[in-house]
Amino acid sequence: MDEKIYNISKSKTDNTTNKNFYLHNHDFYEILLFLQGDSSYIIEGNTYKLSPYDLIIQRKNEMHRVYHNSVTTYERIILWIRPEFFEEFKCKELEAEFLKQTYGSMNKIDAELCVSSGLYDAFMRIQKYSHNFKETYTPVVTAAIIEILYLINNAKLFSNDGNPDTTLKSVISYINNHYTEDISLDEIAEHFYITKYHLCRIFKEGTGITVLNYITNKRLMKVRELKSEGMNNSQAASLAGFGNYSSFYRAYQKTYGYSPSENLAEKNHRM
Repeated sequence: MDEKIYNISKSKTDNTTNKNFYLHNHDFYEILLFLQGDSSYIIEGNTYKLSPYDLIIQRKNEMHRVYHNSVTTYERIILWIRPEFFEEFKCKELEAEFLKQTYGSMNKIDAELCVSSGLYDAFMRIQKYSHNFKETYTPVVTAAIIEILYLINNAKLFSNDGNPDTTLKSVISYINNHYTEDISLDEIAEHFYITKYHLCRIFKEGTGITVLNYITNKRLMKVRELKSEGMNNSQAASLAGFGNYSSFYRAYQKTYGYSPSENLAEKNHRM
């Protein structure tokens, strides 16, 4: 395997602020074991308050960010897995838990279940097997990751304690269903019988970005998906909802730091 299809690492950030942690998405699955901090996780408008050993599961293309409630130390273990992992290691059935849920729902396994189910122990074994995450691409680490996926699929008590503004949740659902169309702030506000000002305020407070930035991110992810299926930039941009190629080009370059035609490795956002 020339390109890594998974990665696991431990990260610690002292004196955290929210400046460098922003709403983003990925074309892979991400599992985060929270170790310490005073943080919440926002996923598609749902907010999950975190306690040590809570497990957060972010599905492909879900918009998410960590939000720090105070300046303290933020420590976590992050495992990301590309969809190809399930084909490579012949465990497609373990992708089920990632595919069956709707965006922004059932993203958290509480600490008590994480520990009692063996999930926490599996992460600790990986830390040991990999010599503190220095040698992570080995058969024994891969086996432990497959065990984690198995345990997630059998953890039936996902927490649904996110408490989103119901209007915000509905707005995000509406955008997710219509972002490839020619939608505007005025149209969304009218659909929900609220003012454009109220729409922008609740969206920014709940997600950390503007409505238009959210729509742009969704469209860019769609472009990347369509391109992976063999479509060219122009066709993909049009089907993803960009009104013209120039607006797509500007958005792509601003977000990823290079033009759509450049053959560069995708840059991962900070987690």
